[in-house]
Amino acid sequence: MNLPDLLQTTALQISTSRVKRHLFLFSLALASIALMSYHFGTFDQSIHIPFLKATADPTLYPNDPFVALRSEHYSYFWFLFVPFYRLGILEETMLATHILITYFTFWTVYELSWTLFKNPLSAMFATAAFLFPHISFCGFPFIEWSLLNRTFVMPFLIMSINLYLRGIRARGFFMLGILYNLHVVSVNFVLAMFALDFVLEYRKIGWRKILNCIVVFTLAALPVLLWKLRDSGAEIELQP
Repeated sequence: MNLPDLLQTTALQISTSRVKRHLFLFSLALASIALMSYHFGTFDQSIHIPFLKATADPTLYPNDPFVALRSEHYSYFWFLFVPFYRLGILEETMLATHILITYFTFWTVYELSWTLFKNPLSAMFATAAFLFPHISFCGFPFIEWSLLNRTFVMPFLIMSINLYLRGIRARGFFMLGILYNLHVVSVNFVLAMFALDFVLEYRKIGWRKILNCIVVFTLAALPVLLWKLRDSGAEIELQP
């Protein structure tokens, strides 16, 4: 069997066998982590981990003005790990989460590729392309070397795009609203794409569906929106 036929056969097996597909995706996840390596407490985590610890134990870092700014980082993501820090298994939990979320990222990329191309070989190559750190995604590493809220939301953002392209827009917007509570900036990029499509396809989509998506998103994003509104109100009160 020559190489093109072998690739076609492999891609077809991946697309038709759930077990082989997930073995392929999990292998990509492990290979990606091996290529990028894994770090704890460095890069952006050098800020977020002290914030997390101060949240779990307010007696830490007393009178530190920088740590006091943690309330202005509008994300509930790190609160999820406070119980694990108190149990003394923060590092192990974050490593396990990183592995799972990397695997899930490749899974959602494959699903999105299938929606776009509906071709086994295209989906396989499109997914595998994200394995290499600085080749895809405009030269930036798609899979990062530590767990952050932006890396955690990535597969769910891809899933919301997939839902949108399949015409399940309200569910995609609800997912974006939930993710807004974890990483506002990443969600804003996807919202911008969806907003542009609303403008270009307004007549096709209809204002009722557009309004429904906005309402669903707002309700799901309400916790972080109220947090931001509350802090904004406090800032206004402090002004002379």
